[in-house]
Amino acid sequence: MTQTPATAPRTFRTPLLLLLILTLFLAVFLVLPLMKLAGRSFFDEGAFTGLACFRLFLDTPGLTAAFTHTIIMGVAVTAITLVLAFTLSYGLTHTRFKGLAACRALALLPLFVPSLFPALGLIYLFGSQGVVTMAVGDIPLYGPLGIILGSVIYTLPHALLPLMNALRDIDADLYTAARTLGAGPWRRFCTVTLPGARYGLVSSGIVVFVLTITDFGVPKVLGGDYAMLATEIFKQVVGMQDFAMGATVSLVLLIPCVPAFLLDGWVRKKQRFQWRGRPYIPAPMPRRDAAFTVLAWLVPALPLAVIAMVVWGSFISFWPYELGLTLANYGFENSVYGAEPFANSLILASVTTVFGIAIIFGGAYLVERCPLPRQIGGLYRLLAILPLAVPGTVLGLAYILAFNTANAPMQAVYGTIPFLACNCIVHFYTVCHFTAAGGLARLDPNYETVGATLGVSRLRTVTRVIVPMQKDVIADMAFYLFVNALTTISAVVFLYSPDTMPASVAVLQMFESGATAQASAMGTMILIAALGARVLRSLVK
Repeated sequence: MTQTPATAPRTFRTPLLLLLILTLFLAVFLVLPLMKLAGRSFFDEGAFTGLACFRLFLDTPGLTAAFTHTIIMGVAVTAITLVLAFTLSYGLTHTRFKGLAACRALALLPLFVPSLFPALGLIYLFGSQGVVTMAVGDIPLYGPLGIILGSVIYTLPHALLPLMNALRDIDADLYTAARTLGAGPWRRFCTVTLPGARYGLVSSGIVVFVLTITDFGVPKVLGGDYAMLATEIFKQVVGMQDFAMGATVSLVLLIPCVPAFLLDGWVRKKQRFQWRGRPYIPAPMPRRDAAFTVLAWLVPALPLAVIAMVVWGSFISFWPYELGLTLANYGFENSVYGAEPFANSLILASVTTVFGIAIIFGGAYLVERCPLPRQIGGLYRLLAILPLAVPGTVLGLAYILAFNTANAPMQAVYGTIPFLACNCIVHFYTVCHFTAAGGLARLDPNYETVGATLGVSRLRTVTRVIVPMQKDVIADMAFYLFVNALTTISAVVFLYSPDTMPASVAVLQMFESGATAQASAMGTMILIAALGARVLRSLVK
């Protein structure tokens, strides 16, 4: 029996309304700020300036140099990180070296700290009074070398994850066929392993390149006089109060980000249709495994040393003159904020996680499993993946221009925890949307139909069936949102108020005021909280 015209719309009326609300959320907190940002590059104090800001950018040697430096650093860090990440990923997935599980866990440790954290560790090692410097002499840490080292440490685990997945998914039957045809180890590597990992390599390269050129923490601490676009945005806005030029530099930073975003979308489509056969399980080979026991452990050695130095430095009385251990640095007596920024970050991360899951998982469910008009679903999907192309510093400045004006409707909540949480949810929207959409797409499409046949409401079907079956996906989303909100700095550095300063920003301020040990203590507390979240995630089965 066909539905009557009066009842037919009921099948999608409520989901459509909810999706329109979520689309409006993204329009207000993503599209509107970006439009304000773009407009500020062409209008200054209400007057149309055309391309004047862009001409000034091109005529300013310091700004053009910052663009050149940004691209150079992006390419250099990407090349180095891919070599290291591929070596370690190959060892983790295609050998059976000793300590494999521990090596994998420790290599991912930089995921749990702000990008400032490895920068502090490098100063303890290679700074003017660093451990290595005092042993071998001066090392030019501040400048390109420091940015490369810090960025490689920061981006290595981000490159490691997609490469491990790509290498693990190579069909084992291809290796069997190649071995049967007489192909030796090197030929199998060139004809099976490299082609099978090509999309993982491209995806990892895109991630590393974008993270490097958009990162604020490492160049802020280690850049010295070597300007980068992300730090130039901060300098123009905070240091010079030139919002028009800050907006212009932000748009220039989008130039390399947008092609990377489009290429990443192409790679994701290719990976979706890539054949996945029987997973490859390496057989023991004593000589190979012995070699990788040394080689693979060398890759995470520097990141581990850097993190260990920061943790150790947080207990040092006065580096490098009084090396006695103390807990005084965790009292934050020299900071006017004390330990409050850490509490702010825990609250911010928790609010971001709870509301982020509700918004992002809800939106993914609506577009993946509800009968909705194609146009609104397509618009929502477009808005959901757009944040991937927007660097944090750009999004932060866009929020200033959109919401921090005298007549802005949200002026009353600007700088509050809910406001910062909205920024974090939008900033980390895309990865969580992909995670949720992928998990929902793997479910049988008939659960809701069966529920409707039995007279069960869609809401009850979702809460009693869909959500329990997606608990692993939701746990992954919760972990991702919590840790990233806990460690982020690039966007919130523009947006906090004195009462809501996050811990990551406090680390930067303590370092700049000379309280390096207290900055290390705050960073260590962030690390412990993030590792605690990882433990909780592992308990969800």
